[in-house]
Amino acid sequence: MNKVQNYQQLARHFEGISRIVSDWDDTITAKDTIAVIFDVLGKNAEFGFDYFFKLYMDSFNRFQNEVLPGKSYSLRDCLEREIMYQKAIKESEKSSINEAVRLAVFRGIGKSTFENLVNKIPIRTGFENFYSHLCNTNIHFSVLSINWTGLMIAKYFASFKKQPDQILVNEFEFDSNDICTGNVVTDIDIRTGYDKLVLTKELVGNDRAIYVGDSSTDVLSMIYCDKAIIIKGGSASKALCRLGYKVYSINDEISEREAKFVKYLEIDDWNDLLQILKN
Repeated sequence: MNKVQNYQQLARHFEGISRIVSDWDDTITAKDTIAVIFDVLGKNAEFGFDYFFKLYMDSFNRFQNEVLPGKSYSLRDCLEREIMYQKAIKESEKSSINEAVRLAVFRGIGKSTFENLVNKIPIRTGFENFYSHLCNTNIHFSVLSINWTGLMIAKYFASFKKQPDQILVNEFEFDSNDICTGNVVTDIDIRTGYDKLVLTKELVGNDRAIYVGDSSTDVLSMIYCDKAIIIKGGSASKALCRLGYKVYSINDEISEREAKFVKYLEIDDWNDLLQILKN
């Protein structure tokens, strides 16, 4: 069986989808783009990406080696424990952004400088065609990201016929002249998979929805939605399997009988989802 047959088998079970919620980094983009943000500081910055990445990893490893052992949720082998884990790791996940605020490393950088980073961001194969098609449908589309800023995300979508309904992402604080103060906006704080789940519930409501993502921080939102599309190469498939869910691949031989049971589908690129929705 080839992909074309799978598209046809799956298409009828994707009918009635009215909302798609998508991750940004490594899902719409071909690589994580938080590192790109540090380009605004210049190559000779005293505190660049490497400094913050090391700080983040040190904090993460401390959590894994000192906090996690002995905890009831350490195995992350069921939904309840995964939620507990995601809640517990939040302070560790905030270590690098808290340090960036403490040092005010982004103070003095203009909004347009962040927006122009869009030119450095590689977009995944098939997304442009997928989103152009979506603009001509009634399907709502939202971006939900743990990135540090949404300015380059909004700039990317500005070239399309229709913008996403929402771009929910952390953001730096800017003054009346659009210059970064070095602080972050405090009314949105998306750092973990649990944070994403809370917002996914708000976005989806009673809609029939697809969540698209690649990593373990996307898994709780995937479980909540009617269908989940997993971008190949990330940690999401492994995490879902650990929690006991069956993940299908677009390259599997999916029978007509099986197709209706496919909730978690791993795809090669956005063209696969486009073909399912178009069929």
